[in-house]
Amino acid sequence: YGLQCPVVPNGIPVADFERSPRERAQWRSEMGIEPGCVLYVFVGRLVAPKNLMLLLEAFSALDDPNACLMLVGDGDQRGPIEEFVNSRGLHARVRVLGARDDVAACLAAADVFVLSSHWEGNPMAVMEAMAAGLPVIGTAVGGVPELVSSGRDGILVPPGDRAAFTGAMRQLSRNVELRRTMGR
Repeated sequence: YGLQCPVVPNGIPVADFERSPRERAQWRSEMGIEPGCVLYVFVGRLVAPKNLMLLLEAFSALDDPNACLMLVGDGDQRGPIEEFVNSRGLHARVRVLGARDDVAACLAAADVFVLSSHWEGNPMAVMEAMAAGLPVIGTAVGGVPELVSSGRDGILVPPGDRAAFTGAMRQLSRNVELRRTMGR
């Protein structure tokens, strides 16, 4: 025996996530996203382990009028998330879209994928975001560091570190070429 077999935990059909610049612009226009907006996207369940309050606090601290955040998914944290968005006056820049059947289009319209989880396994959403050509800002938990090489594919931050998450968002907001390079 002594055979070594490669293991692929999950496969992503990369072609399913390819979109033209025209399709991207059309989707953003339909959603009311300004062309110059840096669009951060989260895709997943809106549940406590995803630590979306940290993401919202980091986004709020970013204080960049050209940044928008889109949350795609549903779960028991949707109510508290919407309350936070309204209480902070973020409703013009944060969209809670709920469950969608056009996740590939949502990802293609975005500029950066964000994941603020307390813990993860091997997150399909990160792999799908990378297949869509997005850099990833994520917490260094579970299988995320196996997928994202910090500084090359995105930026990994310690779990629970709001300031580091805001700093990573600020870094990618300000540098379109870095976003493109990491997304490739």
